[in-house]
Amino acid sequence: MVTRRGYLSSTGGFADGFTSGFGLMNQAYTDKRKLDQAEENMQYERERDVARDAESLRRYDASEAAAERRFDAQQNSAIRQAELAQSQLEATTESNRISSGIASARAETELLRQQAATREAEAADAEQAQAEYMTRATNAYGRINTMLQAPVGTYSYDQIIAAIDETQGGALDIRTLLGADYQANIAGMTAELRKGLEGGNLDLNNRAILDGLTSLFDNRRGRLIGKTVDETFANAPEQFKTGDWEVADRFVTNVKQNADNPSMLSATVGVRVVNKKTGETAYYDAPLTENRGAGAPPAGISIEQALDGIAGTSMLLQEIEKFRPEIERGLIRQKFGDDNLKFENAVDAEIQRSLKRAAEDGEDARSIIPTKANGSLTIDDHRNLARSKVLGTGRGDSLDFRSDRLRMVSQAKEEFAPILARALQSDADGNTSRLTFTNSEILRMAAMSDDRSALESYVKQLAEAKGGFFQEPKRNPRRGVAAAAMER
Repeated sequence: MVTRRGYLSSTGGFADGFTSGFGLMNQAYTDKRKLDQAEENMQYERERDVARDAESLRRYDASEAAAERRFDAQQNSAIRQAELAQSQLEATTESNRISSGIASARAETELLRQQAATREAEAADAEQAQAEYMTRATNAYGRINTMLQAPVGTYSYDQIIAAIDETQGGALDIRTLLGADYQANIAGMTAELRKGLEGGNLDLNNRAILDGLTSLFDNRRGRLIGKTVDETFANAPEQFKTGDWEVADRFVTNVKQNADNPSMLSATVGVRVVNKKTGETAYYDAPLTENRGAGAPPAGISIEQALDGIAGTSMLLQEIEKFRPEIERGLIRQKFGDDNLKFENAVDAEIQRSLKRAAEDGEDARSIIPTKANGSLTIDDHRNLARSKVLGTGRGDSLDFRSDRLRMVSQAKEEFAPILARALQSDADGNTSRLTFTNSEILRMAAMSDDRSALESYVKQLAEAKGGFFQEPKRNPRRGVAAAAMER
């Protein structure tokens, strides 16, 4: 017999059913608890994941913020470094500029000092040379006076000529003073000065006065003639400073009283330069300078000094004229020996040449003696000039540089007319008219004839300095229409 073990009151089927149902319910509760536990675990895991994600996000945000701060710090550091570098560069640049400026200023100062020292040395040398020349020439004049007043035969003509030679190269050059052209210039100037002073209408720029002053200055050439134009020629156009141009002559073109000191005169000289390679002649104007030096400052001449110099020269000419026959005999003997007929034939031939040239050039020309028109010359004028040329006194054949300079000015004005026509000025009513330019300015333009850009720039600069303006060339409107038509 089988014995069944059961629970309290577990009798019969009801108890079994209850027990079985309780087991099921218990299992269900267990499963629910497991499910709830799993749900809780999942919720926990979700919350933990959310917290973890939040922490990760917070850490990420913190990391990003830190990264941004580092980036900003690096950026700011880089900017500060760049600004510091730029500041250092600017400081270095400024320092270099200042150093360069100081060096440049020092170099310029040194150059000016050297130039001043050079000018002082040149002036001292010129003064010393002038003093030595005057001593030598004055002693020569004394010997010539003694020899020409001594009994015939006491001194030889060679001794007289030797003394005459010692006067060359300066204001007391006897050969120059005996020249018919020189004497004509001085006589013309003296006559004009006397007439102007007596009439109260002295014109310092009268041709006779200018030629007379040129003759006076010509005897005081300094070291300008024959010198190559270079950077030391402060007043020469740059186009002549190539080393190819040489000073051939200069002459007075303008004299005026000093505005600040009416007792002083200033002069402008025309400088004739010749190209050593081509023989081409050109001119430029410059102020008369101390000792006729290329880079020397402009010279001031007192009116009293000028008049005294003119008077002294006239008196010297009168004294020399007393001894002209004896001096000329010495020059004739030196050149022709005792053959006086040969000398006279040479003079006659020169007279015929001079008369022919005067006739060919016309009565109004000044091709024989620059101070006189050809038609006003007498036969004595031709003879005196012929004797001077044969004996080598005066300046001999020479171009009328003053007229040649004016010819070049006229040619330049004609050549540059289209450019000069664009230099204008306006009046108060708005009307425009052409500006005028001096001969000195025209000659400086002529030096730029091979560089139109530089020429136009110079004319524009002059126009603006005169209170005017330089009109740009007008464009051809038809050209634009044609270009537009081609594009279509």
